[in-house]
Amino acid sequence: MRTAFIILICLLPFCLLSQTNWAKYEPIKKVSGSDPVKLSKKITAPYSSEKEKIEAIYYWITHNIKYDFKMLEKFQRDAAKMKNKKYTKEELEKHKRKLYEASLKSKKGICQNYASIFNALCTSANIESVYVRGVVKSDPLRASAGFGPHAWNAVKVDGAWELLDATFGAGHRNSKNRFEFSFSPGYLFANKQAFSMSHFPMDDQWQLLDQPIDKKRFAEMTFLGPAMFEYNISKLSPLENKITKNEEGNIIITFQSDKKIKNLRCFSMRSKKPIPFDYNHVGNEGIITLKKPRNGDIIFLDEQTRIFTYKIISK
Repeated sequence: MRTAFIILICLLPFCLLSQTNWAKYEPIKKVSGSDPVKLSKKITAPYSSEKEKIEAIYYWITHNIKYDFKMLEKFQRDAAKMKNKKYTKEELEKHKRKLYEASLKSKKGICQNYASIFNALCTSANIESVYVRGVVKSDPLRASAGFGPHAWNAVKVDGAWELLDATFGAGHRNSKNRFEFSFSPGYLFANKQAFSMSHFPMDDQWQLLDQPIDKKRFAEMTFLGPAMFEYNISKLSPLENKITKNEEGNIIITFQSDKKIKNLRCFSMRSKKPIPFDYNHVGNEGIITLKKPRNGDIIFLDEQTRIFTYKIISK
């Protein structure tokens, strides 16, 4: 198993909508129930706007449903056995219903359960939501090929479709190989362009991009992390995972953020040794310079939270 900062459940996100006062949802955190209609009413009743109701549902799920790694292992075994089986629409809907019913009782699940619960609670609150299937980049050491099957959601808020991932928003696998709750609001109403660098849906329409990318382009893009949201990082360059040194033998990474990254660190993902770099931040422009680095996989962190990773290669 790799060290704690290389986490399977992680991702990028930054929020498009206005900043939220999440403390106002604390009262509904301990609401319980296995009936999605009744539970949805309990969760959303204190709030008036559609956006607040969606935030409340997301908040409840990410604070109550624990990721179940044993269930994941079983799912992987069953998926291998039933790889070529075709399902009707009715069979799929029945399957989703079983997923959220079981998880609401056990308070455990995997990505399918998280997405199914979100869908069921939104539907019960008369909010349009879609269960999205696809793949995510699940291994920063194999950003161009380390894809894993995943499920997430799209939801319509105030007439516009937005993306979210309640699984990643709930927490992560810790160094003891156990799930640890760690609320990440950035996976709700995520920046669509950034989201598309980590999530690739089976149906292109749920990229929600004016110009959808193909799987080849998806594979070429770098592997991003949760700190992208905390610092509201945008206009990252380069976007590609594999980067080459300039004529001086250096690597230059640029981005925009209103905040300077407080505890920026860089490591080799193979040796775990720190890599020296220069970091300058003027206004909202950030510039990172690695002087004559060795080839290999590197990761940038804010303390222990991943920002982005790259593979340095020769020309």
